Amino acid sequence: TQPYVLIDFSSFLDQVVQQSQMSKNPFLFPYTLQYVGKVDYLYELKNIFLWGQGPLIFLLNFLGLVISGYLLMKRVLKKTGRIIFLLTIPLGYFLVFGSFAVGWMRYMLPIYPFLSIFGGFFISEVIISRIPKNYYSTHIFRKLTLIAFILLLLIYPVSFLSIYTHPNTRIQASDWINSHIPYGKTLAIEHWDDALPVYGGEKYVQLTLPLYDPDTKSKWQAINSSLDLSDYIIIASSRLYIPLQKLTDCNHLPANRCYPITATYYKKLLAGQTKFKKIKEFTSQPTIPILNIKIDDFNSDENFTVFDHPKIMIFKKE
Repeated sequence: TQPYVLIDFSSFLDQVVQQSQMSKNPFLFPYTLQYVGKVDYLYELKNIFLWGQGPLIFLLNFLGLVISGYLLMKRVLKKTGRIIFLLTIPLGYFLVFGSFAVGWMRYMLPIYPFLSIFGGFFISEVIISRIPKNYYSTHIFRKLTLIAFILLLLIYPVSFLSIYTHPNTRIQASDWINSHIPYGKTLAIEHWDDALPVYGGEKYVQLTLPLYDPDTKSKWQAINSSLDLSDYIIIASSRLYIPLQKLTDCNHLPANRCYPITATYYKKLLAGQTKFKKIKEFTSQPTIPILNIKIDDFNSDENFTVFDHPKIMIFKKE
């Protein structure tokens, strides 16, 4: 169903090879530097638990998986061939993809349906089966049980839907920039990230800071020159400043992927120790309904936030 596989097979093959190389080397692209130091399997489990499925659903699924495996070994389950199939596919997939040097959350999506089957098994065979039949047989009790499960399982997804009840933070920031920063001012933006404002940018002078470039003297001469000319710094997401502050051990990192000076720049900027001071921040966090409790997903996998609700910061030169 992909005609360009045949129409332009050489490009298709080159890109497949490139992606294959990326799975083994987090230093290959700037945007994969977030995965340097990734702990295989634990990183994937953490993101499935906290964000991919949420704690409650993942816990039910995981318990169902473990108990199914235990009962299978005890040979007390029927239709063992089907159970073995349902266990082998997600576990085999997880062992292969969890060992990759990069850990995009989407890589684990194919095992979610399998996990959900085991979650259903746990609810049916472990929880409901222990409810006395004289209680569960009553129509009202069965309805209340069903409603309670549905409400519990909906808490997390409904909380994340709240993100989309507000404009994207990039739109919020663009509106603010166009209404509060005079036209003609110079904005320093970061390369490999979205330029802000997303509309009206032609009314400003934009200078791009090449912060992913190796930490050389010439890089910082160029950046400092741009900062001297800039009135504002716009950080459109955590894409750069989170991973680059971690890559400072030059004894164990490739020479072109070690950023001690860049890390110092970010630490001072974020701590208000430069002539640029933060004047505005835009965030959009998942919110548990009714209770109005914010869920801090700032430490989730980068791609979970930078596209639809990135944290945006605006700094003004004093």
